[in-house]
Amino acid sequence: AKLTAAKPGAVGHLPDGRVQDGRTVGIVEKTAYFHDMAMWDLATNLTGHLDHPVIDNTGLSGTYTFTLPSPAGQNANPHQRWPGDDEGPTVAEGLDELGLKLTAAKVPMIRLVLDHIERPAEN
Repeated sequence: AKLTAAKPGAVGHLPDGRVQDGRTVGIVEKTAYFHDMAMWDLATNLTGHLDHPVIDNTGLSGTYTFTLPSPAGQNANPHQRWPGDDEGPTVAEGLDELGLKLTAAKVPMIRLVLDHIERPAEN
């Protein structure tokens, strides 16, 4: 697998026959197919599936087409394999193959906290 610069207007085809156009992620079995995706898109997508937030510090500004192993469930550890699949690649291994690396770091993050709620007044 390698990180390939996306070609403007190019259309991708998934193994199950679906077409990918524009910025899309298609999942077929245990593989995620990213089409025309920026690195911040990848970070956002991984944040929704892995057990920690992911921030894009790659410095890459283009869009790319690539595949990755699909995370093994919600809130998955990036080094976790799918249950019963001792041989399949992990998300972390897939990123390594693309020349990307997940590195644990402490960084300041902005969080919005809802700390109070009132019932609406009756009409």
